[in-house]
Amino acid sequence: MGYKDALLMDDGIAVTTTAVYSDVIDQLAASDAYESCWLVVRTDVAFADSGTSLTASLETSDTEIFTSATTLVVGPAVLKATLMLDAGQVLLKVRIPIGALRYLRVKLTNSGTLATGTVAVAIMKDIDVPLA
Repeated sequence: MGYKDALLMDDGIAVTTTAVYSDVIDQLAASDAYESCWLVVRTDVAFADSGTSLTASLETSDTEIFTSATTLVVGPAVLKATLMLDAGQVLLKVRIPIGALRYLRVKLTNSGTLATGTVAVAIMKDIDVPLA
């Protein structure tokens, strides 16, 4: 399964401040799969700004407005030097962990000022093929 076959939560997200950027996924119920899907967060357009790092995290909640969000996983802080690579740089690639409630979203934490790059967020069944 390629990137084009994924459930695209968001594409072309311009990350300018720390915020929740992805759409909210409604799973219709809290559940854990025997073999869960992959969450992939990657750059679409390279970052070449004065920001120092970017971190992606997956949050879950039992309400659509995330009044009490729980963080399921936090990716590593990807440094600016890495963000300046070509599009397709993976910020986070992880199976959706056990403990997901009804709603899922992705939060991007920006350290510094980033304005030129964009990020895509997708849920994929398999990731054994190139994502770009």
